[in-house]
Amino acid sequence: VLSSQLIRVNVHQLFYSYRMSKAPAKMLASGGLRTVAERVDHPILHYLPPSFNSCKAVLASKLSQVADDVEWKWVLHMSENYTIEYARLNPDTMAVPTMQIDDKVITDSYDICKYLSQNYPSDGDQDVAAAGRTGEMWAFVDFIKQW
Repeated sequence: VLSSQLIRVNVHQLFYSYRMSKAPAKMLASGGLRTVAERVDHPILHYLPPSFNSCKAVLASKLSQVADDVEWKWVLHMSENYTIEYARLNPDTMAVPTMQIDDKVITDSYDICKYLSQNYPSDGDQDVAAAGRTGEMWAFVDFIKQW
């Protein structure tokens, strides 16, 4: 029993030290927003339901003005996201979520939330803007993003 506890402690320490170390910037994949040549007729969200980042994008999509128009594409992670087609769609991270909307491809959940809020605001987004508190809302979102 003692040896298994020591192993758990050592694995935890190893994981913690790995997470706290600074990886070179080139090793860290990051998503973003890019403009593409072809405009899509309706938004397409590529996602995986158990993914926390996908859940953020799904929630933002369901709250936005385009909620009824979104085409939901479930991506089988560690399989479908490594196809040539998906790599062309999201060459930065090859991860989920990825949203095709208007003439944009957005590959980060935060950027998806921000784009939808600014371009297709929900009733709540509009209420916040009308109250002049958009800056406060995004300060809170930026704070939560650090979690």
